[in-house]
Amino acid sequence: MRMLIGLTRTLGGRGEKKRCVRPALGDLTCEASKRWIFLLQRVLRRIDLRIMLWAFVTFFALDLDRSNISQANTDSFLQDLNITTDDFNLGNTLFRSSFLIAELPSQLVSKRLGPDVWIPSQVGARDVSP
Repeated sequence: MRMLIGLTRTLGGRGEKKRCVRPALGDLTCEASKRWIFLLQRVLRRIDLRIMLWAFVTFFALDLDRSNISQANTDSFLQDLNITTDDFNLGNTLFRSSFLIAELPSQLVSKRLGPDVWIPSQVGARDVSP
């Protein structure tokens, strides 16, 4: 599908204006359009970098919190709770598998509704639950 871009340029000094035609995303016929796309990609890369950095830090903190239970296991954690290693492993496996199973549908709903609606809904549902 051919899309027209509103940027124009003068052809051969005749004062004629030509609209830039963009047959595909990276295949532009106007220099101004190429510069515009380059600047837009640069801005998007910066935004993506900031978002990915924040996501990395938060997922690292989440994993650190989850791995803290494994660190507590090395001490007298199991004896204090009167559970065996098998019970601990079963509970840990059930928690991680249920978290992973719930993660995919949550991401799909977030994609459909948008994070600006889905995340507050999750927070509100957590506040209402007993």
